[in-house]
Amino acid sequence: MLSDCEREFIEQIYEKYARVLFTSSLSLLRSLPDASSIAEECVQETFETAMRKMKILERYPAPEAWLKAVCRNITLSRRRKTLNRLRITGHGVPYSDNIADVHSRIDEWIEQHELQQKKQQLIDSLTEEETAVFHTYFEQELSLKESAEILGLSETAVRGSVQRIRSKAARISILLSLFLWVVSLF
Repeated sequence: MLSDCEREFIEQIYEKYARVLFTSSLSLLRSLPDASSIAEECVQETFETAMRKMKILERYPAPEAWLKAVCRNITLSRRRKTLNRLRITGHGVPYSDNIADVHSRIDEWIEQHELQQKKQQLIDSLTEEETAVFHTYFEQELSLKESAEILGLSETAVRGSVQRIRSKAARISILLSLFLWVVSLF
């Protein structure tokens, strides 16, 4: 249950940021059927999350970056689920019996699977701070400044983590490519 003060805080940030969040969410969903109603649901879910995580949200002098990050994550998740549902049901996704198209889709799946393996290896090799930076900077595509605000770090610390992450990613990519090449020799 929210106190009167907390309820007032939520009402204020809703009035101030709901339209911005809706516009942002809608821009990510524009290619989907019923994008407007999905965007509204994403904004609603964002503010439900804000109410549940009130203690975290209150620490931010300007909660816009936090709200945008949460809304973006929710929107991207809904977008992914909707696209997957459309692919599974076959609605809105062109299907072809052409064998070349089937091979192309298989190649895309293999490439996607290899990328997921590389990403997981990278995440497993990161420190706790680097993992947090990875999620805000690379996955949520926030700026260095926004990432620093959300994580409570300096921009310099975030920049250093980004450089270390890129270095680790390059090493993992090279090692995986070398491993796949050696395996192909046998």
